[in-house]
Amino acid sequence: MRSFFAGLIALSIFVACGAADAQMWLDDRQDKEGAGIKVSDSLVLHLGLGAEAGYDTNTFYEAGSKDPAVRLRFTPYVDLATRDGKRRVQDDGVLDATPPKIRFRLGVASSYDHHFALSDDSNVDQVNGKNAFGVSTNLKFELFPEGNFGLILDAAYMRTLTPYETAYDANNRHDIRPGIGFRVRPGGGTLTFEAGYRLNFVIWEDPSMGNQNDKHTHDVRFHTSWKVFPKTALVSRFNFTPTVYYGSTTINNGSLPIRSLFGIQGLVTDRFGLLLLAGYGASFYSAGPNFDSVLAQAELMFFITPFSNIRLGGQRDFVDSMYANYFVKNGGYLSYEHMFGGVFLATLKGEMYYRDYATNSGPYHPGVTVVSDPERSDIWASAALLLEFRIIDWLSVHASGSYLADITDFTYTVGDGDPATADTTYNAGFNKFEVFAGVRAHY
Repeated sequence: MRSFFAGLIALSIFVACGAADAQMWLDDRQDKEGAGIKVSDSLVLHLGLGAEAGYDTNTFYEAGSKDPAVRLRFTPYVDLATRDGKRRVQDDGVLDATPPKIRFRLGVASSYDHHFALSDDSNVDQVNGKNAFGVSTNLKFELFPEGNFGLILDAAYMRTLTPYETAYDANNRHDIRPGIGFRVRPGGGTLTFEAGYRLNFVIWEDPSMGNQNDKHTHDVRFHTSWKVFPKTALVSRFNFTPTVYYGSTTINNGSLPIRSLFGIQGLVTDRFGLLLLAGYGASFYSAGPNFDSVLAQAELMFFITPFSNIRLGGQRDFVDSMYANYFVKNGGYLSYEHMFGGVFLATLKGEMYYRDYATNSGPYHPGVTVVSDPERSDIWASAALLLEFRIIDWLSVHASGSYLADITDFTYTVGDGDPATADTTYNAGFNKFEVFAGVRAHY
């Protein structure tokens, strides 16, 4: 593709200079939460609020940098969790070595993202009107988490308008994921069997998107782990994930995909760990092309100090697509995290994946016509940097930035059905930079 090398160079420079995901602190806040409020002998309530101001070069994920905006974002959250061993020592002054019978965490976060347009073009009202409200909830309940038999119940809900698969589908949607699992450890944990089921709904608020792409999946999994060394295990993963599109006018095909992976996972030394998996996958779509090939996943972990680590990984997989039956995903990622003096955190992440779509077997979307070769391929690249300084135990300031790009030559036209009106042609690719600075209270 003509723009591939330009995008590759841009990503490399941006990783070196430092880019960021504006809310990385929200994703793993469990590791950075404050003392909390003890509400019972076993539960602690954690409260948080983030306020950020930032700049976005590309509000609507368009080709080129269009419709820049200043953004103000407010993110309150509440977590209710069982006390861990460290917290019990802090509260009671006594080390309790009794394995917990229950482990529980419920997290609720929301965000309000207000946009102020910086350009004077025809989209200024749309930019100013894009004041997104998002919600994210997570629940996890474990019964006998360290016992020979365990039960796991979890559920998650998210309302977001970030791209689902391409820039074209950056629309409001609801993602609902309840699940149940069972874990058995005969012989004290040398051998572990885990079986589970997860139902996943993806529901779009825009009727034109929903009628085509509303779907649900049933993920049935069976995983095993056999410790051949104290810190290293042979593992297997089998997943069966029937996928059903139920929109009223959908042309997408349902499927019965299977994935099986086998390999090794664990610590080779106290400072080096690995995950190496290889296997087979097949898609079994009701019509059209199918995936039938090798799958692989790998990760190397370097623990430089107790407070810093580097992770390098890669993956080959196939992903159900709204615009073809599937696309093959090949690529990798690199991350670095370091905590300095217990008060300053630096996190850097970058990834790049090549997406090779199966041949489009039908219209791209209602009213949409493919202009370029229907054999679509994309490079998805991102880089992110977060710098956070904890002023006191419950207050921190942070700066962040992020880069996201879809590098592709794929183009399409959108018509309104009126022969007298010229159709509009779009390039599916985009580049998007964001920078944010803010403050977070976390107790």
